[in-house]
Amino acid sequence: MKRIAICRWVIFLILVGILSEVSAKADDWRLKKITITGNKTFKTSELKTLMGLKKKRFLRSPRFSSSKLRSDVSSLIRFYRSQGFFAVDIHRSVNRDSLKHRVYVELFIDEGERTRISAIDLSQKRSILETSILTKLKSQPHCPLLMSDLDSDADFLKSELANKGFLKAKVESQLEVDSSKSNARITFMINEGPLISVDTIILSGNKHVHSRVLTRELDFGKGDTLTIRKIRSSEQKLYKTNLFNFAQIEPIVEIDSSGDSSISQSSFPVKVAVQQADFFRIEGGVGYGTADGPRASLRTSYANVFQIGHSLTFNGKYSVKLQNAEIVYGVPWFLGLPLQFNNTAYLERHDDYKDTYYGVFHGIRFSVGRTTKFNLAYQFQLDWEEINHLRAKNDSYLPELPTKSIGLRVSYDSRNNLINPSKGILNSFETEVSGLTGKSNQFMKITDDFRLYWKVGSVVVGNGLKVGWIKTYGQSIAIPPQERFYIGGARSVRGFSENNLKVELPGELQSSNIMLTANLLDIRIPLFWWFQGAAFIDAGNVWQSVGYDKIFKDLRWAAGPGIRLNTPIAVARFDVGFKLNRKPGEGLYELHFDLGQPF
Repeated sequence: MKRIAICRWVIFLILVGILSEVSAKADDWRLKKITITGNKTFKTSELKTLMGLKKKRFLRSPRFSSSKLRSDVSSLIRFYRSQGFFAVDIHRSVNRDSLKHRVYVELFIDEGERTRISAIDLSQKRSILETSILTKLKSQPHCPLLMSDLDSDADFLKSELANKGFLKAKVESQLEVDSSKSNARITFMINEGPLISVDTIILSGNKHVHSRVLTRELDFGKGDTLTIRKIRSSEQKLYKTNLFNFAQIEPIVEIDSSGDSSISQSSFPVKVAVQQADFFRIEGGVGYGTADGPRASLRTSYANVFQIGHSLTFNGKYSVKLQNAEIVYGVPWFLGLPLQFNNTAYLERHDDYKDTYYGVFHGIRFSVGRTTKFNLAYQFQLDWEEINHLRAKNDSYLPELPTKSIGLRVSYDSRNNLINPSKGILNSFETEVSGLTGKSNQFMKITDDFRLYWKVGSVVVGNGLKVGWIKTYGQSIAIPPQERFYIGGARSVRGFSENNLKVELPGELQSSNIMLTANLLDIRIPLFWWFQGAAFIDAGNVWQSVGYDKIFKDLRWAAGPGIRLNTPIAVARFDVGFKLNRKPGEGLYELHFDLGQPF
């Protein structure tokens, strides 16, 4: 009996499932087509993007839903009204094919007249904003009324008031629509609120950072009018100290909820809240390059020495040809001015006797400078470098005096990405004079490095030009090998091996006093995933001394293809550089693998 009862229940459930499936199929209407007519202002494809009901999907049409259709019609009406069509009307027609269970939807749109702006006014209790500011709004007389522009214009006016110190101002738009003439008058109702000036400054969150580190970065003090520009600028400066993960500045204003502006001016306390970052950091990296072989770097730093924002940093680099270690003590404010002052002690070993020189050097460097808000940076530098050991191939005279130099670097950098730029300009100009005081090598040196990046669709185009000039004076008769120019390789003229491009005869020292490198064209084309294809044309050379008439004659040219792998942490690249004006005895091409873009 028990088994019979179980069988009955199973049969019952199966029958219920079959009946529900049949019922579902009976109600399973599929959308076959949507037709929109009457739309004169907006394209049908644009309107369909606003709808939930879509056309036929891959291999199967979507289910039809009457509620979803009603929602779509409401969405279209809201869209039209936001564009100034207040009299819009949409009729819908639904035709069903009962044999195929298909639905055909037709939408008939009567757009009506579009409302245009007749006039724009400001309503303010105090004449804080001049009427000329109306010309800067998106909404303008005789133009279509767009509701999104009204919101943007209200935010713009509120921002302008905040830049004048009215941080609690309220701006609302009011419409007077004349449906008979299809025009509208806009009035921006302004409640300015109090003009906020700074009373006391309250610091919060700086547990292990001295208060003066925060206050010196602020663009305002007690009694100053507090504007939104001063707030944003001060917050950015606090972030740039690298001492804080979070910074927020706001006045503590207590006015009634109605926004009463009867108080024309008041002083309010200002709260500066920060969250301290981790002052100790350690970073490292490894890589490989065709010229340098395996390489590694290590950087450790502590950013809050004596709790006053001073930094202590150790940098170490290793490759087959270059080993370097340095300790840097940084002071963010120098002599009470916002100038970065760095003291650096370093030890360096350069091991490339075959192509350039072998040398061991140690020295100390003092630099002071800053980066401005206009992408411009400048730095003055004093350098005292001593020679521990120096050898150069086929060089009969090697100056082994110390180098005591003074230099200036000015750079402009508007690149959108430092590692993998696709837009912007970089120009770095450097000048250096050695030997003005004491026993030292005596020379003058000038270099300029210009780079331009721009896009054509998804293709990135780069251009670069680097020039250099160096000359001895006084008692010096030769330029130290570590100061000469060397080109050729993965980052200059890619048809030649590293530092192996020269005018001199084979066997002479491969260096010069005049240098020109032109990366005339570097194109990067997206392929798939993280991969990009590349093509380039390079030119350049170095000269001991040369007239301007020989520069273009002696230029060496190279061109070739490449491949780029743009990972989230680094760019790996492989280039094949072919010599275009190859000389007897030279190879046809050079292979280069390296990390980072060529320039």
